[in-house]
Amino acid sequence: MKTAILFLLLFFGKAITSRGEELPVRFEKNVEVLGLAYLIGFHGPELEADPAKKGQYPIAWRHYTEFRQYAGSPNLQKSLGVADHLWLDYLIALLVQVDEFPNARLPETISESAYLRFSQKKDKTEAKVLAQQFLDGLNAFYREADFDNYWKREAPLYAETAKEVKARFPQEPIVTAIEQFYRSKKDSYTLVPSLTLPAGMGFGIWQQKEGKNHILNVFGPVSNQEGGSNGFADVQRLRDLTIHEFSHPFANPEIDKQQSEAIQATEKRYEPIRESMTNQGYPTWKICLYEHFVRAGEVVIARNAGREEDARRLLDYNTNERKFIYLPEIVDQLTRYSRTPSLNYTEAVRRVLDGWR
Repeated sequence: MKTAILFLLLFFGKAITSRGEELPVRFEKNVEVLGLAYLIGFHGPELEADPAKKGQYPIAWRHYTEFRQYAGSPNLQKSLGVADHLWLDYLIALLVQVDEFPNARLPETISESAYLRFSQKKDKTEAKVLAQQFLDGLNAFYREADFDNYWKREAPLYAETAKEVKARFPQEPIVTAIEQFYRSKKDSYTLVPSLTLPAGMGFGIWQQKEGKNHILNVFGPVSNQEGGSNGFADVQRLRDLTIHEFSHPFANPEIDKQQSEAIQATEKRYEPIRESMTNQGYPTWKICLYEHFVRAGEVVIARNAGREEDARRLLDYNTNERKFIYLPEIVDQLTRYSRTPSLNYTEAVRRVLDGWR
């Protein structure tokens, strides 16, 4: 298995890093191909129906007009047809572990969890076959659409984007703030911007390689592609999204540590927000818990950094507009945890759940 290649080497001869904590910035070719497939099938038609968005995201619109001729591609249908029940985070987590298209194959050493969900019956043998079918379809689609030419043609655009992310990323110790809050460390943190994923999307991908833990923040544009910007000029959104996505690999496993009975006993709290959560892509109570605890952590991290206005904004926006209505309770508990060295995060989560029974 090959590790992800630093695409920026094509442009600069070395990885570009953000200021402050020197976070690497790289592009993942496999993610860009998946993003274009998603653009062709889903996001592009939405742009086509909304003239205002065409102007806001001209790069995405240009890519869509160039590649929409492949909407009926049998190769694309072969690939996406076996993955239509899976969300992008799971597919991206797989794609960063395999060789680049058009030579992507499931490595013998890959974890079963990386492909098992391809089988809705959770059958390992079936899942392996379907996951390879997903990869084979995109391998063939890569050749069909001549993506080698795409990389050559768009190299300057990606170089500009890397420079924009580097220039606009906040000059703050973001990773230090996250690690201090969760009282835990990972081995590396990498920013992976994408010019093909829809604006506003972000995914915290957690990789384990040779005993080390690596976190990727894979994200689409965070601002309009206007005024000379490629969509990565919003400093606040870059900060918010990075803290959010880097936090998931810390918070999610702590939720997973809780007794399944405790999760089930509090599931009644999902009913009042089921519709709003499902509409946002959080269709289960456990996933909803992941999001609640990560977002509550963002508020406390902002307060700990002295960004009180950001903390108020995050709490108000997520509670009232995004309908994460249990945030105030969780923020209170995580604030106590943050101020009490003898209280660990696992116990803080347990206390919240116990209070909801």
